Amino acid sequence: MRAMLIRLRFVPLLLAILLSPLSARADLQISVNFAPPELPVYDQPYCPGPGYLWVPGYWAYDPDYGEYYWVPGTWARPPRPGLLWTPGYWAWNEFAYVWYPGYWSTQVGFYGGINYGYGYPGSGFYGGYWRGNQYYYNRSVSRVDTRRIPYFYQRNVVNNITINRISFNGGDDGVRYRPNEREREYGRLSRFAPTSPQLQHIQSARQDRQLFARENGGRPPIAATLRPGAFGPRDIVPSREAWRGGDPRRDERDQDRRDVQQRWQQQQERQDAWQRDGDRRRAEQQREERDQLQQQLLRRNDEQQRREAQDRQNWARQQQQAQQREERMRDQQRQQQDEQRRQMQQRQNDFEQQQRQIQQQREYQQREAQQQQERARREMQQQQERQQREMQQQQQQQRQQREIPQRQQQGEQQRRPDAPAWTRMMQRGQDDSRN
Repeated sequence: MRAMLIRLRFVPLLLAILLSPLSARADLQISVNFAPPELPVYDQPYCPGPGYLWVPGYWAYDPDYGEYYWVPGTWARPPRPGLLWTPGYWAWNEFAYVWYPGYWSTQVGFYGGINYGYGYPGSGFYGGYWRGNQYYYNRSVSRVDTRRIPYFYQRNVVNNITINRISFNGGDDGVRYRPNEREREYGRLSRFAPTSPQLQHIQSARQDRQLFARENGGRPPIAATLRPGAFGPRDIVPSREAWRGGDPRRDERDQDRRDVQQRWQQQQERQDAWQRDGDRRRAEQQREERDQLQQQLLRRNDEQQRREAQDRQNWARQQQQAQQREERMRDQQRQQQDEQRRQMQQRQNDFEQQQRQIQQQREYQQREAQQQQERARREMQQQQERQQREMQQQQQQQRQQREIPQRQQQGEQQRRPDAPAWTRMMQRGQDDSRN
């Protein structure tokens, strides 16, 4: 038995790892120190019905047996509409061959550049596409019975059958391919694990000893199945190169396989003949339908053009009405603004006039007050002058009244020659004090 290296993280059982949904980002890896066999060449079975997507076959590894075994390709339903299958692949990481499991996602990401065929040429996917909840098949790479599945189209793809049979990436003999920017972007999208029928399909293949590379020499007798887990004689497709040995029991099994393959090929030929007849009838029907459809399209185009012309007219009329409404609104706004400006100007003028009137009134009041003060001052001054004059007059009268008797006495004394000199001196002092 060849040496084998298996590295597991966080999962104790290898079988659980083989059957569990993994992604290329998973935190666990399966590593083997020898390369898987080449991919076998086989024919794809007809699609069993709408909504099935092709899941290519691949070489898985059984640690209990220490050998690779073939997981047949099959038609499987996705977990929900809109999802596509990204196949798993083996890749050399400088120490061992590591397995990166497949997954469901909205886009097909990187799958090692392995040419699995039937829409998987090594990069991208060309087997079909989703339109809403309906899947459309590319008949160039998918075998579809158009009598049962009306959802199909025709688009040629280079290398639609596996020609490069290398089953691993990297190393000395592997595929030399690295993910591009688009595949790296698709690899970051949400992923969905394989469905329960797919896991059961893997388990059934692991339990079939004739699918191990040591038993079939890299040419499995069951290369593909009609559905996941369907390993009956009518549901299988053998590889084009079956293993032949010297064991009679194996020869008998090989003969049974060849009989099954012959019956299957005959059935495929009949289906192909029915397909060709149906294709001719459908081609005629399609031409008629195409002519009817063209007429309908022409009528629809005419009607659509009329509607578009009417819509353009309505739109132009609505635009014109909207412009007129906007102009009226602008005119109203301008009028309102002018009226507001006039009112504001009128209020400003009134306010200024009131201020001028108040100022004039204040100035008038101040002048009146000044005039009153001046009149009062003059009156007081005049009154004071009158009082002074009156006082002077009174004083003068008093002096005159006092001077009369004195003069009389002086006159008498003067008339008296014998008046003493001291009397005359006193009389002069009184006169001086009086003056």
